[in-house]
Amino acid sequence: SEVMDNASIDNIESLYLKNDIPVENLEVEIKEDQIRVQNEYEIDSIFGSIIGFDTYKVEVDIVGMKVNDKVIFE
Repeated sequence: SEVMDNASIDNIESLYLKNDIPVENLEVEIKEDQIRVQNEYEIDSIFGSIIGFDTYKVEVDIVGMKVNDKVIFE
């Protein structure tokens, strides 16, 4: 099977940007048929501001495997 490449990284970054998610801390690690995506960003808190939280910190750490030309994330 084909090894994942930089096109995979560009697709992931593009998906984040299309959804207005910051990519400053985005890290994508590719090893053979495995891909790990990590990202950390803050989002505005609508209801949290009532109790003093203006933002929420979001941490993403997912691993995907290439199976039959599709990437499956655990």
